[in-house]
Amino acid sequence: MNMKTLKYIALAAVSALMLASCDNTEEGAGDAVIGFAKDAYSFKESAGLVRIPMVVEGEAKTWPISFDVKAEISVSDESDIEKIIHFTQNTGLKYAGNPDVPAYVEFSVIDNLEINENRTVKLTLENVNGAAIGTGSTVVEIADNDNNPYDRLMGTWSLSATNLSDGSTTSFDVIITGGLTEDEAAANAEKTLVCCGYAGYWWSDYGEPVWYLDYNAEGGYLKLQTDKIMATEMNFNLSEYCNVKTWAYIPGASNLSADGDVYATWSSDCNTITFDPGYGMGGRVFGMDSGTEYGNWISIKDITMTRK
Repeated sequence: MNMKTLKYIALAAVSALMLASCDNTEEGAGDAVIGFAKDAYSFKESAGLVRIPMVVEGEAKTWPISFDVKAEISVSDESDIEKIIHFTQNTGLKYAGNPDVPAYVEFSVIDNLEINENRTVKLTLENVNGAAIGTGSTVVEIADNDNNPYDRLMGTWSLSATNLSDGSTTSFDVIITGGLTEDEAAANAEKTLVCCGYAGYWWSDYGEPVWYLDYNAEGGYLKLQTDKIMATEMNFNLSEYCNVKTWAYIPGASNLSADGDVYATWSSDCNTITFDPGYGMGGRVFGMDSGTEYGNWISIKDITMTRK
């Protein structure tokens, strides 16, 4: 369905855009050009807050440059633009000309948790005063993520498990993402999920535990990556700082293993991840300088993860 909804949107103020004072009379060369940095973008529904760069070249005769941006649904089964992307402002836009502070259009992508076709929104510069128009429009594709378990498994989870040391139940939050950087996420796409947080530690002074799950779409399972660094520069009050590696726990074993196979599956609604019964994981502690193995750190089994 090709429905169109028009709306004027604002360039996010934040720190990137500044309103010029009304008495700004200093004149420049008058050769300013403003436009979108690219003529096309693509984001997943799960992208959250998105910033599209604007490019301003040359010098306005007087600042600020003012303009509007028109948002138009060009391809969608949804007629309400607010159910696709959301802009926080809808007044005229102004850029005061600071070359050290990038300008951008900011909006939130709406994750509707429903399977639908990809949707496309066209953004167009209008009513520009003080500059010529460079790339005057850009097409933004919003890719559905609800038909792909890899994307749907991302988010915040509560992990519950049995502590191997005393049999008690332990639980903590885990954030699953595609990667800690854009490059990592691109390399991991459809192959690896990155799990941030372990045993209650997350972005803590003791490091940032990160562990990894291989994603197998055809087989419908996840597999724990073992012998990878989970946390670094950990202080256990030993003679040296330590690295912690993710090791596997296999039922009946007397200790963790660097090469054990630990599998998990996800539910059809992607709201539960269940590890094979009796299997688990833990941290193996190594001295950063000496390589000495100092023992295990928080080993768990019978792991279930529930979406929060």
